Amino acid sequence: RVDRVEGQGIRFRPGATGRFVHAAGDGGRGLVLEDYESGGGGEDTVWIGYKIEMDAVKA
Repeated sequence: RVDRVEGQGIRFRPGATGRFVHAAGDGGRGLVLEDYESGGGGEDTVWIGYKIEMDAVKA
């Protein structure tokens, strides 16, 4: 259950229920799994890629 949402561009709302896994592994790999059941969370998502740090992003 989503209790709190921080930041902009977040597509789910407090009260949404589902399974949420956000993980990072060796070599900067990242995994996002969001499986919504109810509450207007959004589309189910599976994403595997590379994690980047905020200070590596240049405007």
